[in-house]
Order: sequence, then C-alpha cells, then structure tokens
Amino acid sequence: MFFFFPAPEIWKTGLTCLIGLATLIGIMTRPFRWNEAIIAMVGAAVLLLLGLIAPADAFLTLIRDWNTFLFFLGMMGLSALAEAAGLFDWLAVQAARLAGQAEEAIDLLDPLPAEAPGPGLAAIAIRALARALELDGRRKDALEQIAKVLDLEDAPSEDFVFAADVRSMQGDFAAARDALDRALRVDPDELAVIYASVRYWLRAKRPDEAVGDVEHALRRRPVNPYLHVLLGFVDTAAGRGPGLDEQIERAAEFGLDASEAWSWASSLSEDQGDLRSAANALDKALKLSPKDPGLLARQGAILLALGQYDDAVHVLRRCIRRTKSDVDSFRRLAEALTASGRPEKALTGAIQPPCGWDDPKADEAEDFRVVAGTRG
Repeated sequence: MFFFFPAPEIWKTGLTCLIGLATLIGIMTRPFRWNEAIIAMVGAAVLLLLGLIAPADAFLTLIRDWNTFLFFLGMMGLSALAEAAGLFDWLAVQAARLAGQAEEAIDLLDPLPAEAPGPGLAAIAIRALARALELDGRRKDALEQIAKVLDLEDAPSEDFVFAADVRSMQGDFAAARDALDRALRVDPDELAVIYASVRYWLRAKRPDEAVGDVEHALRRRPVNPYLHVLLGFVDTAAGRGPGLDEQIERAAEFGLDASEAWSWASSLSEDQGDLRSAANALDKALKLSPKDPGLLARQGAILLALGQYDDAVHVLRRCIRRTKSDVDSFRRLAEALTASGRPEKALTGAIQPPCGWDDPKADEAEDFRVVAGTRG
C-alpha cells in the first residue's frame, strides 16, 4: 500500500530511489546543520510512513544482516572519534605542508596539541607542528616543540632523528649525536636511523665511525641488502674495503635488484652533495634499466646541475619520449637547451617531430612544443 491506495510497482521503486538519494545528499550536505543521524532516521521514517517498506520487512532485515549494520556503526563511530580527535585536521595540515604551504599548516596545527583528547594524539600534533616549523625555517621553534615528546616512553626513533637534523643545522653537533644515539637505542634495526647516523659521521669527516655503525647493523641483520649497499658506500667514502661494486653484488644475492641498488647508491651520493658519483652510479643503473623514466629524469637533473648540458638534453629527451607528461623534465630540458646555446629550441613550438617518440632520429628534429605549452 502506498498512501493507503494501490500504486504501480514502478512508482514505488522510483520513489524509494529518490528518497534514498535525497537522504544521501542530506547526509553529505547537512542542511540546517542537522545531524547526519537525524537525516538518516528521517529518510527511514519516510519510507515506513509511505508504506514503501513494510515494518516487518525492515525488522527482519535488521535481524538477518545484524553484522553488516554493526560494521557500519563501528566504522561511523571510528570516523566520529577521529574527527573529534582532530585526525582529519591533521591530515589536512600534512597535505598543506607537503604542498609547501608551511604558514597555513602552522596556523592550523598550532591549537591542536592543546585540544587533543589524549597524549598520543597530542604527540602526533606536536610532531606535525615541529615539522611545519622546520619547513618554514623556524628551527629553534621546531626543536622546542619536538623536545616535548622526546621524553615519552613510546617516542619513535624518527623524533630523535628529526631533533638530530635540527641540532646539526644549528651547529650543536654534540646534541645531535646524543639524539642519534638515543634513536639507535630505540630502533637499532631501522634503516633510516642507521643512515641518519652514517650521514652525521660523514658530515663530521669521520667515515670510519660510519663504517662501524653499518658493520654493527650488518652483524644484527646480515641478509639486509640495503645495509650491504650502505656499507659499500661508506667503505668507498673511507677509502677502504672491496668497494661499492662488490657490495651491490652481495645485495643482489639477498634479493635486491642491481638497478635499484645503484639507484639508491646514487641517492646516497646526491644526499652528500657528490653529484659526480651520483651520476656515475645512475649510469650503471641505466645500463641495467635503460628505459626507466624515473632514472632518466634523475640523471638529466644531475647532468644539468653539473653543467653537462648536451648530455642532459640527450637524457631528458629519452625520458620525455617515455613519459610525455613529466613537466619537470620538460622544464629542465628547456633550461639545458638554453644553457647550451639553443634557446630557440626551448622557446619555439612550431615543428612537429618527423618521426616517432621512440625513434632515436627524433633527437635532432624535436622542437618540444610542450615546453612552450602548445603540444596537446
């Protein structure tokens, strides 16, 4: 029965769909600031009052599918708790921080530690605020924030690594070393912590200490392939040992792809400011994976920084033929063409390549209309 009068089934089906859609839109938009539960109950009540769903059918559905309804109740309860705890605000801040909008992130984060309902969530907010402050160049304020959570029993090693980085930038190397030692005590097997300690020793011009840290880690985890790559890297820096090539062969025995190993070794060199070694390591990675657009893009950027503009142009063109949408590579290509005395190649956009993207002969014909924003 529909309004106590017979009605075609198609009317009932259509009206049921409309009420369901209106209820869903109401829950998402919350008109008149109504609570979502009230809107959902109104929708259900309308379906019952209009006779579109019989009360007995609704009751039997609740009994039969009780686990499904409890699942949704639990998920909605978790969502409400997360919103009350400020988790969604924190995620929004992280997105703003990653987008480089440090000031906006700080404004959002600043009140959250005091408003958090528990110490755990307050610690999360403090860590996010500290990183936003560091991103904004306010290292002293960042350190004051992160110091609030370093003495917590469950403080993760990443907090100590962050504090060490800030201390190093401030020139307080003794405090930085102390923070790294605490990080190693908390998480001695974490690769990021081990590398942070290695990076500290290398910057302090004490590569033998870096070798000692990695060798100690390898005694604990001898099958970790990344530790073998790291040992080869610090051995080379210390002028000792079999070197990076042999350690990468060992890493391959433990399951690490050689191309990935050379790529990571390149990242280690780049992090230390040794662009020449980074380029050499990427050359070896590219011999193993010559069509990897990520490796090509990185190699092009490094060659551009080294002033090898013709080589950068060649590598970046290879990258662009495979991605066709890497804006950074197009920009670097334009810079390399301009620096190599071919600004017209970077700025004009009239010529289409006479052959395919994957044809090596396209190098000389390509004028890269995308650099000028004209290729579709």
